[in-house]
Parts: sequence; C-alpha cells; structure tokens
Amino acid sequence: MKLLLSQAILSAVALMVTAQIPVCPYHAHLTEELRNCQGPEISSNEAFNTLSEFSKRYEEYCAQKIAPHMSLSELHVHRCADKQFNRMFYKCWADMLSADYSLNSAGVSSTDLAIFKKSLDCQFHVLEIEA
Repeated sequence: MKLLLSQAILSAVALMVTAQIPVCPYHAHLTEELRNCQGPEISSNEAFNTLSEFSKRYEEYCAQKIAPHMSLSELHVHRCADKQFNRMFYKCWADMLSADYSLNSAGVSSTDLAIFKKSLDCQFHVLEIEA
C-alpha cells in the first residue's frame, strides 16, 4: 500500500514537472491517464526550459485575465476549490497554446514543439477542458 501511494505521489510530481499542469486533488484518479499524455521526451534541457517558460507565461497571463488580484499561490488554491474556475483558467491556457504563434519562432525544434502541444492537448482532453 505504501509503495502504491509513493508511486502515485512520484507520478503526480513527475507529471507537474514534465507537463506543467498542476493537478488538483480531485483529479488524482486521472494520474495514470495524464501520465499517458506525456509521449516522448523533449530532446534537450534548453528546449524543455524554453517551453516551460511559455507555460509559466500562459499561467501568469491567464491568472491576470481571470483573477487579477490573486497571487499565483492563491490562484492554485482557488482553482482546486472551484472546478468551474479551474476550467476557465485552463480554457484560457488552451486558447493561448493554440493561438500563440511566437511558439513557432521560440528556437525550439518543430518536433519538440509538437510533443509539447500534443501532450498539453491530451491533458486538456483528459481534464475535460475544451480548447
């Protein structure tokens, strides 16, 4: 039992690091499905860091758009307390992902960019967030 719990915690942490989508406790049952969204690894740390920066930018933009007076830590608590708010937040993020053409000129290979987008699209689908 402890081993399974440890694996679940490690999986959730790995998911957050790799995919950049912090999972709320009520999504814990989706951990395996979300892990299946990861696909192949991004080719380099530099590409991963660049794409992570875009993810942070989307998070900050959507936080300002949806809840301009909340800190990022308050935002995470509110997202996990209110499923509708969480959907709105990630809907904003999904819209940014599909409309941000600067991703194409970010100095990341098209393969890595495709892996990144496919992984996030898959996770949005699992979390029932329409892009």
